[in-house]
Amino acid sequence: REALLSQSNDLSDAVRSVLSGHGADGVPLEDPHLALAPLSFVGHPHADGHLLGVGALLPRDLSRDDRRDVLRALGRVRELKLGRLGVWRLETVTEARPHWNLRARAWTAHPDGALEWSTVTPVAFDRHPKEKGKAAYREEVVAMIEQCCTRIELPRPRQVVVTPVSVHPGVPPAHAFPRLQRKDGSLRRHIHAILVFDKPVRGPMLLGAGRYCGYGLCRPLDGTGEGGNEP
Repeated sequence: REALLSQSNDLSDAVRSVLSGHGADGVPLEDPHLALAPLSFVGHPHADGHLLGVGALLPRDLSRDDRRDVLRALGRVRELKLGRLGVWRLETVTEARPHWNLRARAWTAHPDGALEWSTVTPVAFDRHPKEKGKAAYREEVVAMIEQCCTRIELPRPRQVVVTPVSVHPGVPPAHAFPRLQRKDGSLRRHIHAILVFDKPVRGPMLLGAGRYCGYGLCRPLDGTGEGGNEP
């Protein structure tokens, strides 16, 4: 996100707000803005979860001109300076048939949608569960994830299963992901989940408190079409 902002000085304040998630006054936006999602090698028997690319998810109601300017900023970013991880160079995908996990359909189930979805990155809790008993705690977390769906205008899922591991091969367990920090310095809990809907829904689907930075990223378990498990 910082790399994008460094390439957007000649763009409008509205576009810079979409990129940063903050208004010109520094106040966090209440409206949807750019979300960045890790596109990794998952969902295949030999998947190891390594990062293939980054997905940029834009608000549905973004104007054509603002969308063009956001894409212009994205195209200008050639490298990412990641501290102790070094400098990563970004390459444009030019293959006619790129890796399945770099295709939009792998993450959206377009055009027909999918009934069943599972997380690739865990859902970060938007509040700390209050229940102490194991069963009651799980019910509270399930209700929280249901609300995460309706908050982004998805239907309420018929079933939510919370689990420390993802259904998708190659995805690390939830405890392997770093916990996000709240404003007060405390750490958010997070968990993997399986979601089942009554009617097919289309992605991309990002749920929970960390959705704008790639947490709560879901991938369909069905409805992905032929080649859904291509390497």
